[in-house]
Amino acid sequence: MDKKSKIIIVSVVVASSLLTLLIFGFIASAFIESSVIVENNEIRITGRYGERIPISQLNEVFLSNELPDITMRTNGISAGRINKGYFRSRSLGRNVKLLLHSRSAPFLYLIYGDNDKHVILNFRDKERTLEVYEQLRMLL
Repeated sequence: MDKKSKIIIVSVVVASSLLTLLIFGFIASAFIESSVIVENNEIRITGRYGERIPISQLNEVFLSNELPDITMRTNGISAGRINKGYFRSRSLGRNVKLLLHSRSAPFLYLIYGDNDKHVILNFRDKERTLEVYEQLRMLL
């Protein structure tokens, strides 16, 4: 094998390894739960597909045992119990942002902005979802 062939093989192996690490990192980051931080007159949801919501634009905060009818993922990741990103909702007639770490209720809805943007989130631990709800409902 000549030197040029060895360089090509090494380049392909390095490139495929980097691509594999990049894909793994993207998927692994989706499994990290978001944090919800209230500061500087905004709600900041951290992590993959995070969000910044000015408190002045917050219209509703409520808990539900049901999710809207989701027809398709438009941009995001669905892996096991994880659903993060933008999803089309037939029942709401719009795209919604899901930040779900569990398929189990309760689901925390945040509706904000002039267009009534929807963020629906929950955590693996039901109690954490309830705690965040209590924190956010006090803002209204």
